[in-house]
Amino acid sequence: MDLKNNNSIQLVKFMLIGLSGVVVNFIILHFSLYLLSEQISVLLAIYISMSTNYIFNRIWTFKSKGKIIPEYVKYLASSAIGALIQYLITIYLAIYLRSIDLDKLSLPLVDIPILYVTTLVGVGFGFIANFFLSKKFVFI
Repeated sequence: MDLKNNNSIQLVKFMLIGLSGVVVNFIILHFSLYLLSEQISVLLAIYISMSTNYIFNRIWTFKSKGKIIPEYVKYLASSAIGALIQYLITIYLAIYLRSIDLDKLSLPLVDIPILYVTTLVGVGFGFIANFFLSKKFVFI
């Protein structure tokens, strides 16, 4: 298998795991909003989804044999950049959209709370940095 094809396969696997992380993020966000503040709920959802993504990327995407604790710490550190981007975009875009009286995105048959929409936007912005840092810094 050539290097370009391997990179493409890893990128697809990373994206699929990222999508599973979005699902985890939304589930944690949804339930934690009943108990915690919006800001803490967003942070908790980011942390748990980062942790599940680490486990799946370690096993499936990069097939790492490195020591778990140091690798996990490097993963969290490298993911912190994407997480910070996700957090800031999620919170500040939600604040902005609410300031213009947009609390829900109304689509046919469904109203989506704006926090979920801004979370998705934030995830998208953090994705590319997370892939390259994982590939070049964490799973080496």
